[in-house]
Amino acid sequence: MTYEKVVKYIPHFKSAIQIPLYVMESMCRFSKERNKIVANSNIGGRDRNWVSEGIIVGTAPVFVYAVTLTYEKGFADYFGMPIQLISPDITTIFTAGLILLGILLSVFVIGDAIYTFIPNNNGLLAMQLKWLFPIFFLLIIYVKMFGANWKEWIMILLVLAGVVFFVLVFPLLTQRKTKGYLNKLEAQKNIDKKFPSMLDPLVKLIGVGALKIAFFIAFILFFAYGAGKASAFKQQEFLVIHGKPDKVVLRIYGENLIVAQLSENPKAILPVYSVIKSTEGGVVLSREKVGPLSLEVK
Repeated sequence: MTYEKVVKYIPHFKSAIQIPLYVMESMCRFSKERNKIVANSNIGGRDRNWVSEGIIVGTAPVFVYAVTLTYEKGFADYFGMPIQLISPDITTIFTAGLILLGILLSVFVIGDAIYTFIPNNNGLLAMQLKWLFPIFFLLIIYVKMFGANWKEWIMILLVLAGVVFFVLVFPLLTQRKTKGYLNKLEAQKNIDKKFPSMLDPLVKLIGVGALKIAFFIAFILFFAYGAGKASAFKQQEFLVIHGKPDKVVLRIYGENLIVAQLSENPKAILPVYSVIKSTEGGVVLSREKVGPLSLEVK
């Protein structure tokens, strides 16, 4: 296959790895058009934006519950706990919220410092770097949460590397006859516009605002899942119920204690789960440093 044919068909494969960037590019592409529509839709001086205060207040509890449930799902997946046992209560929602907020605040300083190095203009290179930033920021969060456990963040790194290649390096290969790096980026962008995507009609249908909210929700849920998994990965102290065999409390939902059987091997649990009522008599709990624990797979 000749080089020209490779260049011809690569954009079709390229679109798959550029989905996160294309979402943001679509937002920018239609933002000016949408701003004109919003500006012309004012009646009586009021902005007819579909995202009203009532919608935000009404959907906020659902969003908070979804984030907490996703966090608990990440925790449960690390220990192989069935999703049917997850039942977040007010205490769980409050605790998970504090943990997520703490992680976000701890990495915000790093992310904000890096973002300041991006040129503050509307140039093509600056826009490309700004589109890359959310993926890079998510990678920072996952590396901070999981540390040397690279299996949990390697996929994000590969996606970021692939996007960097197709956005910043690929034009150097396809636009070798064009002089100047910025001119190469512009020429490649003009070629990419000739390949329509299913996101184009989606943006026109639901608008830029809805797409931004969907992207933000997906980012937060992905972050919450990783935070839940990292919490299980790092937890050292657990409530233990001594007996034959010993059991460890993984989660407490109201009166329900979700417990798993401790393995004979140190720092491991067996995929044997049960639900014990805290109101039952004779349940003695002791706080012990038995972790970090992992799931023993037979």
